[in-house]
Amino acid sequence: MRILAAALWLAAVSLGGARAQRAEPLRKSDLIRLLTGGALSRSEIADLVRRDCLSFTPTARDRQDLQALGADSAIMDRIDACARAATTRPPAAPVAVRTAPSPPPRRPRPGVARDAPAAPAPRAPAPQPPPPAHPAPRPHPAALPAAGRTGFLSGTGQRGVVGQRAALPLVFEVRDSAGSPLAGIAVAMSATNGRLVPSGGGGSGGGGGGDQRTDSLGRVRTDLIFGEQAAATVVTAAVGAIVRQATLYPSPGSAARVVATYKGREVERQLVIDPDVPALLHVTVQDAFGNGVASPGVVVAVADEGILKVRRVTPDSLGAVVLLQPGRPGGGSTGLTMLAGRVRLDLSAAVRARP
Repeated sequence: MRILAAALWLAAVSLGGARAQRAEPLRKSDLIRLLTGGALSRSEIADLVRRDCLSFTPTARDRQDLQALGADSAIMDRIDACARAATTRPPAAPVAVRTAPSPPPRRPRPGVARDAPAAPAPRAPAPQPPPPAHPAPRPHPAALPAAGRTGFLSGTGQRGVVGQRAALPLVFEVRDSAGSPLAGIAVAMSATNGRLVPSGGGGSGGGGGGDQRTDSLGRVRTDLIFGEQAAATVVTAAVGAIVRQATLYPSPGSAARVVATYKGREVERQLVIDPDVPALLHVTVQDAFGNGVASPGVVVAVADEGILKVRRVTPDSLGAVVLLQPGRPGGGSTGLTMLAGRVRLDLSAAVRARP
């Protein structure tokens, strides 16, 4: 019997060790960290998903977020295969438990009378000593956010277009020193060169700027609309003394207008130049917010070349430098047009008469 018990104990230990070596299915946060961390290649992430599968069923919003973070077709195929395997897996068979049969009741031998023993007389209960006085239990201190485990989880470093919404929401996570999520924690959020708006992802932690409360996972979600400047957008989140920042990068919008400057001033309707002196115009292409846009090339035309001539158009990255030469001595007015792609600027150009 002792040898059999030892063998069973060794088998149980071996089985427990084998189960401990099995990898657990990947959580959503694990997959996001793998895609944004850069430690593994896309093929290695796909193999990891094929081996361990997922602990959740991705929604349509999850699929869009994962693809935006860099999940290629191989990774998405492994995710779909895990989802199909989860729906076709048969349920576990119930385990039957055997119980030992109860022993049969004993029958009295014939001819022997069984008398029930007399019940003992009740005794008065002995006096019990008073219970010892215990000190009142001390309340456990509330868990506090840990600086090393609190910060932005996803959505940082995105690129977008001025005035438009960022592709992915910003997710901020609060955890204690043991790594447990903290719910109901106030998070103050603000943005420069941008605006925070309620997130469409749902959850009690969603919302725009100002103070928000973390949900049951210790997270808050917020969407961002880029500001008007083609410069860095900085989102700041503060939990007490813990302050974290996320930087996003908006680009200029599409070309909206052509701007010409003469002697450092913008020419809005009419250009007036002196006779016998060449005029140098700086032409740029801008979006609706005044950010410089890469120029597709500037074309300049004059209605009457006897009054004003285009001598040279020197293109640059944001537009061109145009050299104009006054014509006949008497001066006059003519039309001047500058075209850059689908946007144009029409001016009235006047040359002063010689004194």
